Amino acid sequence: MVRVETPITAIAKRWTPSTKVVKRAALSAIMMSVFIIVTGGAVRLT
Repeated sequence: MVRVETPITAIAKRWTPSTKVVKRAALSAIMMSVFIIVTGGAVRLT
């Protein structure tokens, strides 16, 4: 069986994010989710 390398596996071999980067990415994702929910609520009220 031949193993096919995808672009994601190629990137994972070359670069692994540090803990700091993962924490910042998670915080950014949460902040954007809250922003989307708040702006959606504001649109709904107007």
